[in-house]
Amino acid sequence: MLTNEQVDLLFDFCERHHVHHYDVQLELVDHLANAIEEKMNADDRLTFEAALTSVHASFGVLGFAPVVYSRAGALYKHYAKLERKIFFSYFTWPKAAMTVCLFLLLMLPLRFCTGDQLAMFTQTFLISLLILQIYFSKKSRKRVKKQKKHLLLTQVVYHESWFTAFLVIQYFSLNRYDVYNSTNHVKVVIVYSVMMLISLLFFVSLLGYREMTNQTHELAKKLYPEAFEFAD
Repeated sequence: MLTNEQVDLLFDFCERHHVHHYDVQLELVDHLANAIEEKMNADDRLTFEAALTSVHASFGVLGFAPVVYSRAGALYKHYAKLERKIFFSYFTWPKAAMTVCLFLLLMLPLRFCTGDQLAMFTQTFLISLLILQIYFSKKSRKRVKKQKKHLLLTQVVYHESWFTAFLVIQYFSLNRYDVYNSTNHVKVVIVYSVMMLISLLFFVSLLGYREMTNQTHELAKKLYPEAFEFAD
């Protein structure tokens, strides 16, 4: 059985070999400790340092890197699956009622606004969504920084949004072609409806991201409470 001092040395060893996330360190330290104990039990003359060197060599020339990459890949798939689940929940009952009501609410300006007012509303709404995205992302990163220990589990980084490109395209298209002042009313309705539909989908994805990060944070607090000691 390894001593507490030897276990601490294993954590330091992982840190020095570029494993900086506490949850991954725990997995590696557990594996290393078991392997070292087996070697030392099989050979009484084997020192702790020699056993550690031997076990680390068994990981190959890349060391712990494949373990970290594998763990990160598994978490990425977990995040993607969870985000999809949350996203589609907004299109099933009872959340679907809220989604439909929001879309109908976004369609109201089409009835009461002029072409220029529609363009202004569209651009203002889209920019507001981008600001909301930045706010959610910064809030998530700020919460992670407050942790006492770094966790791979909470390193949920929001993917670069396609919505930024969409905003740029629609901004120039609305200003250059002035589609909302077209005499073709059907064309105006279609363009505006598509704009609002895409905006709604993006808004729902933002809500999904926020809920995913909240769930992940709460799970991390339960699994690794020591990583949140002294954190607000």
